[in-house]
Amino acid sequence: DFGVVESKIGDSFFDEFSYLDTPCVEKFLELFYQKYPAKILIIQLDNRGDHLGNNLGNNNIILLFQPPYFPEFNPIERLWKDVKKIWKNRVFNS
Repeated sequence: DFGVVESKIGDSFFDEFSYLDTPCVEKFLELFYQKYPAKILIIQLDNRGDHLGNNLGNNNIILLFQPPYFPEFNPIERLWKDVKKIWKNRVFNS
């Protein structure tokens, strides 16, 4: 799962993908841009390998990389922690 949250007003965008790899990150950014085409978007990312692809971002998306090994700098990590608590050990039909 990929997600971004605007920390000041809480606006968010999430999408689900089968893999956590560079092509999926690229597709997520493309979908995110399509939702907000007229805005300058700044996304803070950790330094995972799939976040470092050469084709990530465009003129409207600025990728801001946090220092390695500091997930607490990334607000989305706190959300994932809460989401995992809710969905842990559940089985879904689809």
